[in-house]
Amino acid sequence: MSTLTVLGSALGLAALSGINLYATVAITGLAIQLGWVDLPLEMGGLDVLASWWIIGVAGGMYLVEFVADKWAWLDNIWDLVHTFVRPPAAALVALAATAQTSDPVIQVIAVLAAGGIALGTHAMKSTTRLTLNAASPGENLSNIAVSVVEDVVVAGSVLFVITHPIITLVILALVAILAAWLAPKMLRVLSVQLRSCAHTVRYWVNLLRPVRYEAPPFRYLGRIKRGSIVTTIPCASVRLSRFGRNRHGYLLVTDKRELVFATRKWFRASQVVWTSVEIDAIHLRMGWIMRTLTVETTQGRAVFRLYRNAPEYMKDLVEELRQDLRVSGQDQGAHKDRPCWWRKPSLSCPTIDRMATDPA
Repeated sequence: MSTLTVLGSALGLAALSGINLYATVAITGLAIQLGWVDLPLEMGGLDVLASWWIIGVAGGMYLVEFVADKWAWLDNIWDLVHTFVRPPAAALVALAATAQTSDPVIQVIAVLAAGGIALGTHAMKSTTRLTLNAASPGENLSNIAVSVVEDVVVAGSVLFVITHPIITLVILALVAILAAWLAPKMLRVLSVQLRSCAHTVRYWVNLLRPVRYEAPPFRYLGRIKRGSIVTTIPCASVRLSRFGRNRHGYLLVTDKRELVFATRKWFRASQVVWTSVEIDAIHLRMGWIMRTLTVETTQGRAVFRLYRNAPEYMKDLVEELRQDLRVSGQDQGAHKDRPCWWRKPSLSCPTIDRMATDPA
């Protein structure tokens, strides 16, 4: 039972460290220093956290994180840096918690598991924040609310983890099962958001001029011949049977008047094909970060998010889709990107007909 007690507390503190390392260390040290908890003999190594020097340093860093964690995109940079800080530090906390155990095997297991658990909780936090910022750019209220909830959860869980280690192990097991189910979905969300950021940066570097799309890599095409592709639009699925949400891929129009969504599933090329007869209409809605393309088919509605590019170029591409497939549609939410400070507002983006003479 003492082994389970030590493992429960050590791994519980590691999980909290992956969310907020400095708050976990500072609160644990204060709890020991002020006598809020009575540590078992097997966990006497945690007494090192009761040092006022460690409490002071952790508390000071927590104040910095408290501010950085409330600002959109700054919290993503902070999380990126702490990818190399939280897991190793969580392993050190687990090493301290198991320092008094008589079996070194338990200590090694605790340290290895603590690093993995901290990396998992850190990844969940980072992915959630990145998705939140991409969904509502420039808005800090949601970041503040989520950050406060994280702080409250960490502060309220430290004492529980130390005093109820067996229950903590059960909770960690349930969270591990949930994380295994959510991991592929979260990785797809992270992949789409990172690609969205990359397309946005590339668009800005190109001085808000259209970035011409090329044919997709061969690993997405399967049996589709590259020479048969007429139009290519990189995108991510939002609503699509068989594939669901956040599946990166490419919308293709072939010379057979077919609309194809080419993606990868289980590391293999996979496609959904609609003939022009099966498509009723195509609608485009412009947004600040991503554009939403809705395809009305006889099988139902398919929705995609298009990555950032010049509004006029995107509209011309969608109009080309409609002409090639001979379907109707209507653009909604006609939004034009704000020009950068170094560009004149009157400078417009070239259309697809002028792309051949455009140096970009």
